[in-house]
Parts: sequence; C-alpha cells; structure tokens
Amino acid sequence: MQIRELSQRTGLPAKTIRYYEEIGLLPPPKRLDNSYRDYSEADVARTRLVAGARRLDLSLYSQRAQSVILPEVTQLESARREYR
Repeated sequence: MQIRELSQRTGLPAKTIRYYEEIGLLPPPKRLDNSYRDYSEADVARTRLVAGARRLDLSLYSQRAQSVILPEVTQLESARREYR
C-alpha cells in the first residue's frame, strides 16, 4: 500500500509518517520500482503503535528507544501466531 492509504488507516498525515521514518521511529519502507513507498500490514500496526504512544504523550525520544526493542517483540508475536 502507498503512503496515502497508510495515512488513512492510521490517522497520521503523510508528512508525519515521513518525519517518523527520517528520525528512525519507523523503519524505512520497501520501495516499488517507481520509488514509491510500499507499506505492509506490519507497517500499519507499527505506525498505529507509534500514533497511540504519542496520544499517551510519550516523547519521541522514549518511542525511539522502544523502537530498538519493537522488532524483537514483533518477531515474538509472529512466532506466537504461527504456534497457534
């Protein structure tokens, strides 16, 4: 999905999504042949998590520190789903 759909599904403006990618809060997305960003369902979940943390008034610094841990949590969640 392109950034417009990610924006609609998460409620974050595209500009904010790009900013979060720039500062490392969100990982760089895959790119299509035309260089458009290509987001997955995992990107939707992570972006919603970041948006929710902001609504809870967590600082970007706190979220950035947590983003180091999040990939491991995501892997564990995927493994848990496969196990079921």
